[in-house]
Amino acid sequence: MTLIATRLSERIAGRSPARDAVAFAVIALLAATYVYSFVVAKPGDVGRDLALYQREVQAWLGGAPMYPSFEVQGAFQVIDGVILYPPITIALFAPTLLLPLPLWWLIPVAIVATTVYRLRPGGRWLLVMGLCLLFPVSVNLVVAGNPDMWLAAALSVAAYRRPAAAFVLLKPSLFPLALVGLRSRGWWVMVGAFAVASLVLLPQTLDWIAVLRNGQGGAAGGHAVGILYSMWDLPLLAVPLLAWAGSRRSAAAVELPPGGSAAGPSPV
Repeated sequence: MTLIATRLSERIAGRSPARDAVAFAVIALLAATYVYSFVVAKPGDVGRDLALYQREVQAWLGGAPMYPSFEVQGAFQVIDGVILYPPITIALFAPTLLLPLPLWWLIPVAIVATTVYRLRPGGRWLLVMGLCLLFPVSVNLVVAGNPDMWLAAALSVAAYRRPAAAFVLLKPSLFPLALVGLRSRGWWVMVGAFAVASLVLLPQTLDWIAVLRNGQGGAAGGHAVGILYSMWDLPLLAVPLLAWAGSRRSAAAVELPPGGSAAGPSPV
């Protein structure tokens, strides 16, 4: 008990009231914003993106083409509701058909929150992260159940285990963020596994390439194609990276050879 009391005293003595106030204010505002957004969302808006990809997987499991014929056969406008994810994302979406629906949100949120807590970013960084999470597109992505939540969780894990950054390649338009794990041997193993899986699903992969080629951006579609298609997703994905960049513990992180372990996060 004496040891526990001593540790608690040390933690309390080392805390900054101003920093704690900022942290609690940001958390309270985020909680209120997201709860309100879920409550006032229009019917069908909550989990809209997840439902789209679940229908895609169910159709494929039933023998139907993974991508609608109009996306494969000719030019189409890139608007909300079109399917642009590669076929290997089946591994991410298929389990959602069996798991309790709330876990789709709770798991990535818990991973990101835990990472931010462990990294202890400074007050200024917390403010920037809060702004990223309050960005209207970020709020809409979370309410819609967009897979970007899971990519943010992967980048959070990558702060400690670099190979996890490879999961960002499940959304190729965000591939630059996956490069934070480039120097890790495990990252290359995972990229190789994704390549093999894409070859196993070669017919669907070829259809996906055709979809990317046929997608048209611009005013009519409301989106740009290529890497710019996901530019508005970046604030949400930046949260774990900002947490690492502003971490007071990052200076003590040590890069270890494959198979090693570290008490702190590896640089991303």
